[in-house]
Amino acid sequence: MTAFSRPFKPLRRGLSFVTQGCSWQTLFQGTDSQIDADAYVYNGVVPSGTTIDFSARGKRNSRYWTSSRNTLSENQNIIVLRNGDSVPQYTPAFKQGSIESHVSSYVQNGKIVLGPRDLIHLVKVGQTNTNSSGFDMQDLVYIVTFEEVDAE
Repeated sequence: MTAFSRPFKPLRRGLSFVTQGCSWQTLFQGTDSQIDADAYVYNGVVPSGTTIDFSARGKRNSRYWTSSRNTLSENQNIIVLRNGDSVPQYTPAFKQGSIESHVSSYVQNGKIVLGPRDLIHLVKVGQTNTNSSGFDMQDLVYIVTFEEVDAE
């Protein structure tokens, strides 16, 4: 399988991943101006059945990294969207667009439209209080795509 990940509109954020028995690999670290939303940040072969964990974090005031938010850890700061899921409704903080505006290329009639092996991750890295106006699940939004490859 081939794994791709592409961030859409993060702020000052970092995204990494790890597979079984390997060390963490940084996929992206930077600010909005460094994002190329049309570029893949990883393209490689991952053996079928491999567990993959994605980790996101952010910097506060350019000094301290927030705690990592991992896809294999149960937490309220990561939402995984699959084909047919409804787009989550959160009030955007700081005059940002809605989640739907961030993933509009993958939405029809309020539902996520993806391939059978695609995922969209919505991550809130800084805020853990779900009642806060800043808890909008838009700090990092990226798609992961898996494709079958021919064995060589």
